[in-house]
Amino acid sequence: MNKYRVFIHGRNLIGHDNTEQVSKFGFYVTVFVQAKNATDAQREALLLIQQDSELQAIALNQSGDDLILEVEEVEEIDSFKDVAFPRTGFSFYLDDAEMNMP
Repeated sequence: MNKYRVFIHGRNLIGHDNTEQVSKFGFYVTVFVQAKNATDAQREALLLIQQDSELQAIALNQSGDDLILEVEEVEEIDSFKDVAFPRTGFSFYLDDAEMNMP
C-alpha cells in the first residue's frame, strides 16, 4: 500500500460562530491515508472526513443541505513520519457570502 497526503476543501458547513449565531463556514484539512492508488486515496480521505466525530459534533446541517467536500490535491508521500495522522486540524473560515444568515 502507498501513502498519500490528501488536501480537502469543505464548504457549506452550518455551525455556531464565536457569538453563538448560526453561520456558514468552509474549511481546509489535510488527511493522510494508505491506499493502492490516488483514486482510492481520495475516496478513503473523503470517507474519513464525512465520518469525523469532531466535524459531526459542530455541524448543524439539515438533510438536503449537505456538506460539500472537494479534493484539491493528492500527493504520494514516502512516510507518515512527523505528520498529524490521520489528519491535521481543521482550518475554518467564515463564508463571507453567507455572513447574515437568519
